[in-house]
Amino acid sequence: MADLLNAGAFTLEPIERETDRYGRTLRIITRGGTSLGDVLVDEGLAEHWQGFRGGWC
Repeated sequence: MADLLNAGAFTLEPIERETDRYGRTLRIITRGGTSLGDVLVDEGLAEHWQGFRGGWC
């Protein structure tokens, strides 16, 4: 993720929920309309959230 963030300008896009249950602001990091999180998933470095912690956490 650090390499992706340092590769150039990015945008923080709002989502349907403003904050999580702990009050943290929620955003999707994008560059050129592409989610950097999706880039990590596509590269096999992350998984989409399934709504619960997996055994690997």
